Amino acid sequence: MDSINAKHLREFLLLSSVGSISAAARALYISPQGLSKTIKKMETDLGFKLFLRTQQGLVLTPEGEALRERASYIIEEFESINSIDLRRQGDTVRSSVKDIHLEMTFGSIDFFTLEQINAFEVANQNVHIHVNEGTDQEIQAHLLDGRADVGICIGPIDNTRFNGTYLHSRRHCLVINKSNPLSRRASVSYQDLKDEKLIFESKEFAAYNNNMNRCLKAGFKPKVVFYAANLHYAHKLSSDNKGIALSVEDVAREHHYENTVVVPFSDEDCLMDVYMLTAKEIPSKQGALALMEYIKEWASKSG
Repeated sequence: MDSINAKHLREFLLLSSVGSISAAARALYISPQGLSKTIKKMETDLGFKLFLRTQQGLVLTPEGEALRERASYIIEEFESINSIDLRRQGDTVRSSVKDIHLEMTFGSIDFFTLEQINAFEVANQNVHIHVNEGTDQEIQAHLLDGRADVGICIGPIDNTRFNGTYLHSRRHCLVINKSNPLSRRASVSYQDLKDEKLIFESKEFAAYNNNMNRCLKAGFKPKVVFYAANLHYAHKLSSDNKGIALSVEDVAREHHYENTVVVPFSDEDCLMDVYMLTAKEIPSKQGALALMEYIKEWASKSG
């Protein structure tokens, strides 16, 4: 474990989000061979596999899921140690750089990617962005205690505690195993899910409440057989015919299995609204304000 550093963990987090060695390597500006070597070395040092390698891509093992949940905190500890070392060395150049902590709900990096973050840093060389992924609850807690400067989360937003800027909307959908008759439907309503086994994102995500409330409004309590820590694993469970995964269209269409289909909801308003947040009681840093303007401009162009 001694040889694993924050850089390795960031590469692991990105790979766990995109599920593709080649896509992650492009975002990191490294070779796929170099990224594969890093992951294999991490697996050797840790003594267990982090990913299951399938024809459709990479999915996390249970041990990999556990590491993903803790990786952000481990990175923070690495950076804390490094900052102490730099102060002791009197590194005045590094101290002039503004460190901004951006936290995004899982899957948002598909919207605002590392390429855009790198482009911002090139244009603003006195600002360094630290990027972490987490649940909506974690991100909001980190904004309030100062560990995060800017957050990207799913609504609704508590306007008494946060300043929120709407970025874009994502449409809910279903990932269904082809053996299920619903997979042959052009669209599905929440009422159609009444007697189905369902796979939700975990309760720390805003999507959980969105989907749960829609099921309750449809007149039934959903039969949730698994709460997934990320949508990629939910898709894997659907591929294994463990249930129907409730997902979002952009992620589902990019990361799905050959024996599953992506089926939209018939409800026209079946959307998740994505917001950029800052804590109301904490003044925004100068670098954070510049990043927020950059994200808003990117959202307006990509939307």
